[in-house]
Amino acid sequence: MSLGLRSFTKSVLVISFGLIVAYSARSSVPTQMNQTDFQSSYNQSQSKTQFSVELLGPGGLYSLYGSYRFNQNVAGNIGLGLYPAFYNRNMEVLSGFQIPMSFSYLFFGDSDHHLEMNGGINLGLLVNIDTGEFSKYGSLVGGFGYRYWPNEGGFHFRTMFYSFWVPTGLGLSAGISFGIAI
Repeated sequence: MSLGLRSFTKSVLVISFGLIVAYSARSSVPTQMNQTDFQSSYNQSQSKTQFSVELLGPGGLYSLYGSYRFNQNVAGNIGLGLYPAFYNRNMEVLSGFQIPMSFSYLFFGDSDHHLEMNGGINLGLLVNIDTGEFSKYGSLVGGFGYRYWPNEGGFHFRTMFYSFWVPTGLGLSAGISFGIAI
């Protein structure tokens, strides 16, 4: 990976972290509604669960995803991604699956439109089609993008840019997902 791409990625991560800290500080300013009122109004009126299909992204070529919203700003995500046959650097044919798990911070929590940042891990299993050997792997993942999660439920949309950290280096990807929020 080039030095320019590496420094760009570090800059994006530092800026993203700064935005989360700044927005969190702004969100913690007391308002007229106390925390109990806020939580009960959120529990009664907001869509908390979404299911989607994602193309590309941390789950591989395609994946099934589920997200659960703990509050207006924080969601947990888990999926099952599949890799059909592909060639690695050694020209070996591999196939497998992975389980991406992450937490997301959703900016503008009371809106249907969110700027999203997430971070998590991918755990996977690959099989070498030629030799039948299995290999386990894991990676750290960070993402930044847009999510449409309607408060009343319905059509869900997300597009993200991802960075993957593996022992051999850094990778970049983008993903798009469609689904339903309930």
